[in-house]
Amino acid sequence: HLVFFRVVQAAGAAMMVAVSNAIVTAVFPTQERGKALGILGAVVGAGIGWLVRLVAAAVLARPALRHGGETEPDTDVTRALIRRD
Repeated sequence: HLVFFRVVQAAGAAMMVAVSNAIVTAVFPTQERGKALGILGAVVGAGIGWLVRLVAAAVLARPALRHGGETEPDTDVTRALIRRD
């Protein structure tokens, strides 16, 4: 059941991206449309960048947190992602 609802959630998130661009295109006049879409892209990009940094910090801090802070966290992102300790 959870997988089905995750699929529904992903479909809704994908539709939000398309609909937000369509709303900006419909609401703003032709002369201001590029500026409005640029601002929308900057806001979405800032949000995605924040999320990527959060995930990267969590992945890199995972080894240290698992061992009670006794070990240094991996700085190699690839090794940290596939590590299973």
